[in-house]
Amino acid sequence: MSGTKAALKAINAAVLSQKYDEAVEQARKLLDSDPNSYQANIFLGFAYSKQAKYSEAEKAYDAATKIKEGEPQAWQGLIQLYEKQGGSRVEQYQTAALQLAQIYQAHDDKYKCQDVIDKFLAFAKNEGSRWQHRNSLEIILPDSPIYQYLEGRVHHPSHTYQIIAQITEFEEKERINKEIGERRTRLGAKINQVTVEVKREVLKDSDLEEIYNKIIDWTTDDEIRRQYEEKLIKRCLDTLVVLPPGDSKTEKRSKLFKLATDMVLIKHPYKLAWDIAIEWQDPEHVQGFDANNLREYIDFFPASGLAQVLRGFMFSEISPFPPPPRTPAPGKNEKGDESSSDEDDGGGVTLDDFAMLAEDRLAMMIEGMTDSPTSILAHRLMGEYYQFLDEHESVVELMRNANRLALEESNKIGKKFKNASQSFKALLGTALVFYQSPKNHPEAKALFDGLLKENPTSTPALIGIGLIYEEEDDFVAAIDFLERALQRDPTNIRVKAEAAWVKAINGDYLRGREELEECLPQI
Repeated sequence: MSGTKAALKAINAAVLSQKYDEAVEQARKLLDSDPNSYQANIFLGFAYSKQAKYSEAEKAYDAATKIKEGEPQAWQGLIQLYEKQGGSRVEQYQTAALQLAQIYQAHDDKYKCQDVIDKFLAFAKNEGSRWQHRNSLEIILPDSPIYQYLEGRVHHPSHTYQIIAQITEFEEKERINKEIGERRTRLGAKINQVTVEVKREVLKDSDLEEIYNKIIDWTTDDEIRRQYEEKLIKRCLDTLVVLPPGDSKTEKRSKLFKLATDMVLIKHPYKLAWDIAIEWQDPEHVQGFDANNLREYIDFFPASGLAQVLRGFMFSEISPFPPPPRTPAPGKNEKGDESSSDEDDGGGVTLDDFAMLAEDRLAMMIEGMTDSPTSILAHRLMGEYYQFLDEHESVVELMRNANRLALEESNKIGKKFKNASQSFKALLGTALVFYQSPKNHPEAKALFDGLLKENPTSTPALIGIGLIYEEEDDFVAAIDFLERALQRDPTNIRVKAEAAWVKAINGDYLRGREELEECLPQI
């Protein structure tokens, strides 16, 4: 023991005299005889660091930590060593800083514990890369072993997660742009395909959605919570559209749809969420949509294309939705008297909506279609309204686009819009019966036959085939199909009147007249 003390004293004297070669030699000699000498490793690490032999110094300090893990001196030596090497050793510094902080935590020394963490974070921010700075912040997150001890002395998790999110967003955007720029110059590269491939690679392993969720869970600021709920929805959609078909895409779509519908439920006016919650429903009939949600959409996003189409359709003669309560237009009461607009608290629609001229409604809906070229619902409503106006050419053009749109959206999000697609085909087929008749009858018949294969009792298909036979003067067949359609939808006055008319021109005048007269009170 006295020999070890004497050796350590000699090593210390060499260090104080800055004779580092001698200190190294003596320390190594002592370690040969006593490999578990903690202090000899400390001296050896220090002497090597003074000689800028950082690798050897690190090995010596590391050996010391294994001998006495709970002693601070070796960890302090490692930290000083890493500080000298700059940004190249940020990760190792983080490990050492956390170990040293836990030692001070065990000794209940909050000041020293926080000081170690603060110095490390400043070092990582100033010397490390953006990504190293991002990772360094994990040391003060709730999962860190020293978070609870330093809670209140370090940044709140919501603040830390926001910094992590900002760095991650920047890094991922930069990486995507860089990769696209490099790959697009390759022989045969297609920019759209390259973009999808790069985004898929970057987003599939990203933890940004999880970070957004952490911010949402930890923040006490409602505005920040809403901001990151919006970011989460946008991020989920960005990821969804680049995922290949499969379980991951299905799971992502389900998650996104729930996020969107939850946001609609609390009536937060984020347009993307409302578009997803409404557009992805795909009910069998238009009346399957929630009328209140559609009216709220109009109120929240009045200038959007879909809102203009909705407004025109919902106050038209063919709207299947119950009318909302009427309220006076701003500045007037229902008798037309002037009144203060401050007394109007909303909750209904103005009389102007009900009094809108047909040509104004059509103009508004056409403008809305121009502004909503990717809205499946807008195409569906506009198609029905054009059909009501007997604008067959417009229906044909619009529904051809709608069929392409439904296929594109289906491929993009991995969801088949079965009901919307059937509606588009039915509207297109019906328009083709009359547009450039009989030239387009074969195409119309093929569309209706396809619908009947999917659904043998499809009312639009039965009506459509009946109309084709009527146009081709095959009245017996026309009556058969129209009657079958009526069995499915006995309240459809247009079909009932059409069937009665065909019976009349087929020679059954009495029955045709009786059934036409039955329709008159309802027309």
